[in-house]
Parts: sequence; C-alpha cells; structure tokens
Amino acid sequence: KLQDIFRRTAVDLLGEQATLVMPARRNRGGSTDMGDLSHIIPACHPYTAGAVGPGHSKEYVITDYETAVIVPAKIMAMVVIELLADGAKQAKEVKANHRPLMTKQAYVKFQRERAEIIEFDGAA
Repeated sequence: KLQDIFRRTAVDLLGEQATLVMPARRNRGGSTDMGDLSHIIPACHPYTAGAVGPGHSKEYVITDYETAVIVPAKIMAMVVIELLADGAKQAKEVKANHRPLMTKQAYVKFQRERAEIIEFDGAA
C-alpha cells in the first residue's frame, strides 16, 4: 500500500516519534482532488508540520521551511526511488493490489450527473 511505503520512508528519515498516520475514520473536514483521484488510482495524501494558521488564509505562515518543505520533498523522492527500484517491483505491487472504488468512466459519469450551473448576478 502506498501509504505504508510513505510511512516507512518517513520513519527511516525522521524516526517513529516524528510520524503519525491518522485513522481512516477521521474526517479532516475538507475536500481535495486527491480524494477524487483515490477513487480511481492508488493515492497517498500526506500532511506536514512546519506551518501555523488556518490553511488557505492570510494567517497561514511557514514557520519552519526545513520541516514544511525540504523534509517532505526528501521523503517523496525516497518513495519514488523505492517504488521504481528493482524494476519498479513495489510500484507494480501497489497498482496490482489497488481496488478502485470506481472505474474512470463511472467517476466521470458521477461527476457529470451531479454537475450544475449556478449563476450569480450579484443583485440578490
């Protein structure tokens, strides 16, 4: 599983105490394109420390560039190396073991059926 590979790699770099995997039942209250993608392809959406303030706000500030940017980039690069090593053995395993919740066609159909046009004239 992709998340397991990411976590192992993070632990190798940072140590057990510096990593945390949130339980699947925990809802963070947001939505992402990554959530959509995970219905179709193997996906992992890690978060990092090193910032304060509400996300997407003017108060959001990177307070530790190393922790917020450099370390996650190192982990992601290490994950890519691990996935592609040995003839991409682990990447092939991740793909083979992934059970998508929807086919690409079913996902596109679902999105098209729920899409709507909302016009705002600013006068209301």
